[in-house]
Amino acid sequence: NIDLFNYFSCGSVNVYCAFQRSGASNAQPAPLEGEFRGDATYYNETKVSSQYSTCGTERGRSLNEDKEIVYGAALNQIQFDPYTVNGIPSNNPICDKKALVKGPKGEITVRFIDRCPDCKEGDIALTQDAFIALAGELGTGHTNVE
Repeated sequence: NIDLFNYFSCGSVNVYCAFQRSGASNAQPAPLEGEFRGDATYYNETKVSSQYSTCGTERGRSLNEDKEIVYGAALNQIQFDPYTVNGIPSNNPICDKKALVKGPKGEITVRFIDRCPDCKEGDIALTQDAFIALAGELGTGHTNVE
């Protein structure tokens, strides 16, 4: 298992990432390790009402320490919200954690800077440029990844 707080791996537009679903109740958040599967979709950052994300981070892509592009991503609220501290999303330990997402046209590194209220458990939402890098085109708006 890969520890989310160091780096975690996502795969699937069916996405798998480095924490697993909790088989228990919704009261217990999923552990921040392991893998999960879901879908990846995209959102249009230019139509988002705020320059800053749920995590308080400025939107847009950035470069990591190795000069590789790191794209912004939103984790589904089902897996994001249980880790929100004192109702303040910017204090969520998932904020700014990285994941490797593999798709039909390649793999990308994402940094979780937002939460996706419309995504199902296991899903992530990507910026349009991240989605194109992963899936090759915007197409139907979702794709399978591993």
